Amino acid sequence: MVVVLIIIGIILLIGGILNIKNAETKGMVTNYSATTWRATGIFCVLAAVFVIGIGIYILSSSSGLSSNSSSSGGHKCTICKKAATHQFQGYWYCDSDYEDAIIWAMNHTK
Repeated sequence: MVVVLIIIGIILLIGGILNIKNAETKGMVTNYSATTWRATGIFCVLAAVFVIGIGIYILSSSSGLSSNSSSSGGHKCTICKKAATHQFQGYWYCDSDYEDAIIWAMNHTK
């Protein structure tokens, strides 16, 4: 899906640039003015930047580690020192202690 978004963004970008570049020629051939073609080109470029930006954001957020749960990368559980599989509020927990840590944090909020 992300690749499709980025491809659509690139197509919009190319189309927008071509519309801006060829606005005078297209204005003479069609019933639309060169200004209309330039405006269409600018809109396409802006839409392309938006679509590509969304694609990059999705890529970066899906490839990055979640703040609440992720693979441990060698971390140990704060409570029992087993291999940690989850991170919560900056501390690492194993599967069995993770839920207890969340419940404890909910019950001890200020």
